[in-house]
Amino acid sequence: MVWRPLTQVLEEHADSLASAVRVVLNPPLIRIGYAESLTKLRGVGLPPQPERTLVRKQDLVKRLGFEGAVELFLAVDQVVSLLPLSVLESLKRMEGDEVVETLFEWSEKMDRVRSEVGRLRVEDLRSEDDAKRRVLLVAPGRRQLEVVKGEWRRWVWSPRTLRGDPAPDHEAWMEELIGIGNALLEEGVRVVFAVDEDDEERFLELSGRRFETVTVRMPPGKAKIGYARDQSVVWFRLPIICNMALEIRVGEEPLYNELYWRLGLPPALRPRWVNRGEHLERCVLEGGNFILVRGDDGYALFTGMGVRGTNAAALKTLSETLPPELPIYAVPLSGYIKDWRATGTVHLDVAVLYGGRVGGQNVMLVDPGRIGFYSVLRYLPEQDAFVPEELGQVARSLGITLDEPPRKGASRITMVNALNLGGGKLVVDPYNEAVNRYLEREWGFELVEVPVPQLDAGGGGVRCATREIEYA
Repeated sequence: MVWRPLTQVLEEHADSLASAVRVVLNPPLIRIGYAESLTKLRGVGLPPQPERTLVRKQDLVKRLGFEGAVELFLAVDQVVSLLPLSVLESLKRMEGDEVVETLFEWSEKMDRVRSEVGRLRVEDLRSEDDAKRRVLLVAPGRRQLEVVKGEWRRWVWSPRTLRGDPAPDHEAWMEELIGIGNALLEEGVRVVFAVDEDDEERFLELSGRRFETVTVRMPPGKAKIGYARDQSVVWFRLPIICNMALEIRVGEEPLYNELYWRLGLPPALRPRWVNRGEHLERCVLEGGNFILVRGDDGYALFTGMGVRGTNAAALKTLSETLPPELPIYAVPLSGYIKDWRATGTVHLDVAVLYGGRVGGQNVMLVDPGRIGFYSVLRYLPEQDAFVPEELGQVARSLGITLDEPPRKGASRITMVNALNLGGGKLVVDPYNEAVNRYLEREWGFELVEVPVPQLDAGGGGVRCATREIEYA
């Protein structure tokens, strides 16, 4: 993919940059949902449902006052959307020349990073089962988690863990993350923790100062910011920043921008908007919805489509960014209207586990009752369209063996939500006794068990709470 340099676009419209920043920070959004089609449920308190977010191009022209407004909006939006949280907060308070200087400073940095993406080859990609060298975990503070209590339905959160303990419990959550970190250290994986500045002292006390630690001021009220899988994907040397689907999670991304810049891993890009005729459509993508696998003759990317699923706009942008020979498959996920606990599947990684090569076979475990097993959709970039295929046939073409884990007595969240360390080793939740023994007995996986009841109550597991940032 060859992009026009951001700096070049900004230079052509230097007099309009301050106005463009104001529009980017407060765009004229159009939201399209279908809550009105669920009118019989008025007063029930629906759990979150998906929406499309659009911006009418003509509204941008009116706001900025010239015909090239759309191109400028997209360039400024890309810069602003990749700024570290601390810089973004400062930008909101700036005016005039200071705004312009900040935009040019960061656009130059981003142009250098984007040039690397343009040279990306398929052999540069890393599969789910590649060995991990460095993993990021994020410990949310009390200021993040306290908003859940009394609002469990809004946050799609269980008020009690599978053990019966109240949730969320800030200190118990921190201890679970530290447990994951300790297990990774024992396996020779470097661990980086991001910690809210209000909780740094307690974290260091509990962790024994064993980890590389980055202290940040986390945005308040972002209770699920500690599921570090979702805000980015890391398929090659540099991360791609995601766009969270639900309003309760939008705004987590700038913190991860901050972390990546501070860790020396500047984000490569952030898929944001796609041209839809008279409108721009916002891309939706979350890291828990992606699984990159290595087949016999190459790679394939699987992504979930559902309540917080990847939308077609995001797939269009990714297909223009990633090597063209990488096939992309969208997997429909089961949803919910009232009861997310019974049927909801938020991300692909709570229904699919790619184990990689173990016991002489290339293994993927799936829960066929929660995914579109007989109707996955292959994305066709040239047509910006989908064609249906059966997952079994896709697996066969990749040389992958599919299996179905036992469900009895298992958590629907953590049943297959495991961090794959490579070489047939998984970090898993010990609550899933039958599943874990099955993985060992039938396939020969080596398991590292770490209990995560608080993470499970919030809707995630070990994979959800970890983000590999470097591979071995």
